[in-house]
Amino acid sequence: MKPARLLGAVLLTGGATAGAVALARRAARPPQVVTLPELRQLTPRLTEAQRAQYLPHLNAALWRWDITTLPRVAAALGQWLHESWQFSALVEIAPNVDAYAANARLGNVGATDAARYVGRGVTQLTGAYNYKRAAEALGIDLVSRPELAADPRHTFEVAAWFWRKGTSADLNTLADGSDFDGITRRINGGMNGAEDRRKYHAQALAVLGPRLGKGTT
Repeated sequence: MKPARLLGAVLLTGGATAGAVALARRAARPPQVVTLPELRQLTPRLTEAQRAQYLPHLNAALWRWDITTLPRVAAALGQWLHESWQFSALVEIAPNVDAYAANARLGNVGATDAARYVGRGVTQLTGAYNYKRAAEALGIDLVSRPELAADPRHTFEVAAWFWRKGTSADLNTLADGSDFDGITRRINGGMNGAEDRRKYHAQALAVLGPRLGKGTT
């Protein structure tokens, strides 16, 4: 039984104990995959207000897309922290529009699409093809409003979708197999920023390990 249905069933019985109700309510909301103190250690570039704003959306996306174990969360954060300068740059800085226009894999129609669908969000979603796929999968109008990919309410959902469905492999599988460089190749198309990505990956393992390494969330 799903948590929400469990809560409804408990409340409808009339004979439920306070403890059972409390248990059902805890089950109905996602656990903290990443805590605020952990996020604080990983994102010194952010303000505390930004961390508080981003954290529930980050946790909801991680939970929904089953990115909850230490290998998966650390690998995802290792990539996302690099791509977005610790979540502080949610729109690509100085995009190479000419290169994007010439890259058929991105699905852009000329320079107009290339400029419209530049890298956005914590995973730097790029290209008309990827924006259209994400829009269809998530029900977010990223095609006519591409700026939504950089909106804190959506950016982690977009990133988590791309992690599971956006490349030629489910990146959870690569994370489970400790293939972090393989993840970099699928996200980046090469190995640009490999050392920086590995640095963030190591930091995420160190910060999250004491808690997630025990299998608790």
